Amino acid sequence: KAVLITGCNKGFGHALAKQLHAKGFTVFAGCLLVDKNGEGAMELKNMKSDRMKVLQMDVCSDQEVAQAVDFVKRTLKEPEEGLWGLVKNAGVSAFGEVEFASLDNYKNMAEINLWGTVRVTKAFLPLIRKARG
Repeated sequence: KAVLITGCNKGFGHALAKQLHAKGFTVFAGCLLVDKNGEGAMELKNMKSDRMKVLQMDVCSDQEVAQAVDFVKRTLKEPEEGLWGLVKNAGVSAFGEVEFASLDNYKNMAEINLWGTVRVTKAFLPLIRKARG
């Protein structure tokens, strides 16, 4: 079974990618940074496993999400079976008093946490439906 996880550079997404891979899943690990600045992505790449696929994926970018869908479709061993799971882990948070946080901070959080989740879900839903995931 294949699973796509967003936000795999660090934290929960990174740990989940390794855990699901260890359980035998094919993991598509979506990372904001996949170059030398993305240490978590580099660690996943260095596993050198045919079941760990690290891909550039900014959930705020229609283009990068579409490229991720194309990559997953091309890379699945049996594309007609689809994608079994989707974990939308990419997110940001900010703490503090409302009056001290800028409106831009709130807009950024909504773009990632709300619209990024909707964007990724809509893009991958046909593959999830194929797998009845």
